[in-house]
Amino acid sequence: MKLRHLLLTILMAIGLINASAQVHLRVSSLSRFPVAPTDTAYESLSYDSIQVLVENIGNTILNADNIILYILGNPASGPDILYDDTNAVYTAQAGSVTPINSFTYNFRPTHFDDGDNIVVVWPAARYTPHTSDSLTFHVYFVSLLAGIDKPVESPIMVAPNPINDYIVLDLPPEMASKQVRIIDHLGRTVFSLKEGQNYIPTDNWAPGMYLLQYTEKGGKQVTRRLIKN
Repeated sequence: MKLRHLLLTILMAIGLINASAQVHLRVSSLSRFPVAPTDTAYESLSYDSIQVLVENIGNTILNADNIILYILGNPASGPDILYDDTNAVYTAQAGSVTPINSFTYNFRPTHFDDGDNIVVVWPAARYTPHTSDSLTFHVYFVSLLAGIDKPVESPIMVAPNPINDYIVLDLPPEMASKQVRIIDHLGRTVFSLKEGQNYIPTDNWAPGMYLLQYTEKGGKQVTRRLIKN
């Protein structure tokens, strides 16, 4: 009788352990992606070589399954897929970190509002029962249309535009030069304005689109499109 009771107790304990065993995924790191407070995402810019670390903080193994990463900017649009590769199969022991490397994402105005977005990213397993933790950060998004401010609304005057060999900026007195920069289509800063400077040589710039960014007195970030012939 005692042996039967002991076996029953052991079986119940095993059942409880199995019931509580679960894969629990979270994003522990996201790099080569616009997650810093000063970063801006552009519709025209493809973010390549993104790196994500996904941690299994559960108490059981994720065994030979796909990992999907979702991203949510504008809740009304629903989540977008940040990463999903059906050919990539991952096995993650409990407590381990799995790197997901070198994938590409393009921000789209269908899923992000112009201006500041509270962005949520979370991982999911395709087939394995699991729970997930989300990573939240801010992204300032600029679309090709609505995100570019009209010249008549801008306190900065730019001439000529399209650009040939130079541009001249006319800044209002209250605007600090440190607030003004020009970036290329890859998001690289090609020019940061210095104190008292308004003439910018552009003869060595490659033809294409550039973005002039500055911050207004009230803190609003404004973007102007520049075209280099």
